[in-house]
Amino acid sequence: MSLKENYYRVKEGIARSAGKSGRDPEDITLVAVSKTVSVDEMLKLYDLGHTVFGENRVEEASRKVSALPSQIKLHMIGHLQSRKAKNAVSIFDMIESVDSARLAGEIGKRCVAEGLIRDILIEVNTSGEPQKYGFSHVSLRNSIDEIVSLKGIRVRGLMVMAPFVSNPEDVRSVFKKTKEFFDELSNSYPMRYLSMGMSQDYEVAVEEGANIVRVGSAIFRSDR
Repeated sequence: MSLKENYYRVKEGIARSAGKSGRDPEDITLVAVSKTVSVDEMLKLYDLGHTVFGENRVEEASRKVSALPSQIKLHMIGHLQSRKAKNAVSIFDMIESVDSARLAGEIGKRCVAEGLIRDILIEVNTSGEPQKYGFSHVSLRNSIDEIVSLKGIRVRGLMVMAPFVSNPEDVRSVFKKTKEFFDELSNSYPMRYLSMGMSQDYEVAVEEGANIVRVGSAIFRSDR
């Protein structure tokens, strides 16, 4: 299938899942994951009206950003090392993968130095997989006051990476638990965005409350 066909198929999947959960599809932000994707391919998607892209590496994003229209918004969705925070805050409109108080502090410090305020999402490791980054729910409860008090950043919500499985239903519980935690935190903090779901499971994630999904291969893969 073509890029256009893939894109509209994903949009239809989001709309279908939003309908199941009684929400407006327009309230779901699709982040097109463009790691390893050329600028030309990104511009083809932009020509279809899409403006939000996700990158995993600061270096790759820095090579692309000058060739992209100013209307395009970039999200950092990969693991960010503290030493790369300075470059990240000048490139990305949102950093979704803040996985430690130390990293949040470094981002805040760099933003203050640059006269910026950046939106961030806090990454949580709901499944408890040791190879994944992110706060446990317990550790975030202990750290969130420190993080939200930092200057230069706005905590806008949570991000989670579910285990990679062949059957999306196998990770429904991870999305459900993350949404419950998000709702708990929303009682005390200005949480707006819940980023969860990727190419293999974004429909289930939307059904369980995601309002940001990060989809790459389902859009940019060609079956021709």
